[in-house]
Amino acid sequence: MYEVYQLPFEVASRLMEERSTSPFMYRGLQYSDSPYEYTKQLAQQLFEKNGYRAVARFNVNSLDGVFAASGMGDESVTERLAKMHTVSVGDIIRDMESDDYFIVNPMGFDFMGKLRRVV
Repeated sequence: MYEVYQLPFEVASRLMEERSTSPFMYRGLQYSDSPYEYTKQLAQQLFEKNGYRAVARFNVNSLDGVFAASGMGDESVTERLAKMHTVSVGDIIRDMESDDYFIVNPMGFDFMGKLRRVV
């Protein structure tokens, strides 16, 4: 089982206004000298500060399965928790069994490790 996290529209809009970046601009970098690059570090900071919200759970066996079920609209394996768009670049996926997190990159998924929310 996997849980998908996405930035709400208002958070993504504010990020674009303040930093001229968006999760859709993630290209697999941990850090960057460019203030416009959406990095894994920025995604982690936003997640920890509750910028990302859980939007769905997918009862599938792999990260690729999450991506496929989302793109094809397979509701038989999808539990929607909130309004969402299809899984795409910059979204965060949690493997609910291992509690490992991954960020979607343009060609697959990057491991993020264990993430925690700041209370």
